Amino acid sequence: MNALIAQHAQHIRFRPSTRIHIYRGREWGFTLIEVLAVIVLLGAVSVLTLSGLSRADDQARLQRLASALQQLDRLARIECGTHGSLQLIVDEVDRHFLVRDIDSETALQQEELPDGAVIAMHDRKNNPLEVIDVSRSGRSVDYVVHITLGGHERGWSIAGLTGLIVEEGQRD
Repeated sequence: MNALIAQHAQHIRFRPSTRIHIYRGREWGFTLIEVLAVIVLLGAVSVLTLSGLSRADDQARLQRLASALQQLDRLARIECGTHGSLQLIVDEVDRHFLVRDIDSETALQQEELPDGAVIAMHDRKNNPLEVIDVSRSGRSVDYVVHITLGGHERGWSIAGLTGLIVEEGQRD
């Protein structure tokens, strides 16, 4: 009897009921297939979550950039009484959108463009504009701005006389 107990000593477990049970196989655990299935499911859920977060991040960056460009237009209209004629410029080389004083050719304020952002400005007849002049009285031509960032697009029209946003649209 002692030989039998010694032979199976690694399989003997004591339970609180003080009965001796001899286990010859696995009582718990997972098969390789079950573990791989869980890993695949976790991977699929993480991919879906991360793609949604990336999309939301791109939309937030686009919204921040659009808001900053609208603020620069307002700044140009407010400061033109002090500085004279100003310009709104998209500088694709240095990746900035800026308000510049025409007389001194100094930038009053600028906003850095994020990587991958494309800004296009044009007039109502769809002629491209690189520079928008804002006169001393705060007037400019009517113009349209389109921003593309990460597959998302946003655009708005600015009334040159008042600087108000006439229409706005977003496309994903």
